[in-house]
Amino acid sequence: MLAGPLPRIQVPESTFVTDLLGLLEAQVCTDIQFVFVEDELPIEAHKMLLISASYTFKQLLIADENSDFCEDKGSLFFDVIKCSCGKKSVENKSKVCICKTKVQTTLCREACSFLLKVLYFSGSDKLLENASEKDKMAIEEFLNRYLIRNKTSRENTATGIPELSSLAFQIKKLFLNKPLLSDVTFHVEGHVVFAHKVILTARSKVMARMLMGDFVESFSTQVK
Repeated sequence: MLAGPLPRIQVPESTFVTDLLGLLEAQVCTDIQFVFVEDELPIEAHKMLLISASYTFKQLLIADENSDFCEDKGSLFFDVIKCSCGKKSVENKSKVCICKTKVQTTLCREACSFLLKVLYFSGSDKLLENASEKDKMAIEEFLNRYLIRNKTSRENTATGIPELSSLAFQIKKLFLNKPLLSDVTFHVEGHVVFAHKVILTARSKVMARMLMGDFVESFSTQVK
């Protein structure tokens, strides 16, 4: 007897991006601050997400002399002022300072806010519907030149399971169990696992309470 077709696997829609956007809106676990020419209130965000989403921030924050990133670092829009530790910029290119970095931007606060949300949504332009025409032009110029795009959002035809989004793919490639920007490590059976509080907090309520609450782990960079 011939077997019938395999049942299609039903996978719930991923909340990965919306979970991370929630941290942006709540200003939780931030490590980069955007300041504006007009002395508007600063906006804070997350280095690892911006590095994963944009060539500009990848070049600006983890520039490598041997990299093939675009030469224009987006200086029309952003300029690193200093880290909270007092350094002008990261001198050791193999490591990134995990202090809060201050970045000057020529964008207005509203445009910068829209841009960050679009980057967190892997370049989706749906959020631009409420932006002014001037802000749309500035943001679209930035995205067209500096957004990291991957062919990873297609559905796997064999399983019916959506593949990783562009942002998730880059985060996995650059940061999964790697020391770059790691701000917490887990020591398990003699092994060290590098992790990032922003991802753990966004994706797990248990981790959020442990790392952001009154537990001893919230005051330490090591979990044993």
